[in-house]
Amino acid sequence: MLDVYVRLSVMEAERLAPRHLYSALDDDAPCDMATPTLQGVTEWVADGPRTLSFGWDWSAPIDIGLVAHWSSLRTNLMLVDEAGVDLDAAATRACVARVMERCGWQRDVVRILDLSSAA
Repeated sequence: MLDVYVRLSVMEAERLAPRHLYSALDDDAPCDMATPTLQGVTEWVADGPRTLSFGWDWSAPIDIGLVAHWSSLRTNLMLVDEAGVDLDAAATRACVARVMERCGWQRDVVRILDLSSAA
């Protein structure tokens, strides 16, 4: 069966070095007036057997900084166990979150969108 996934072990995925591709504010996102926030999207890529992509939504509540909404993760990565069996979406989200937190995605999004006074 052919699908869109690039399959990697957790160890291989943990060694990825993602780079920023695109970020934008999401002016159409619903806004909670009690807690004003900026909201946006970001997309990252990493080289591997084929190019991997990672995209997710984020928000920037006042005085907290950028917060990733990993439940919105969109990716062509599929983690596999030692036997090559696909792992679930939760394992993939957790691994991507570790990799992206390690590379400091927030710093790059703040710089690229010039959010230094907002986040």
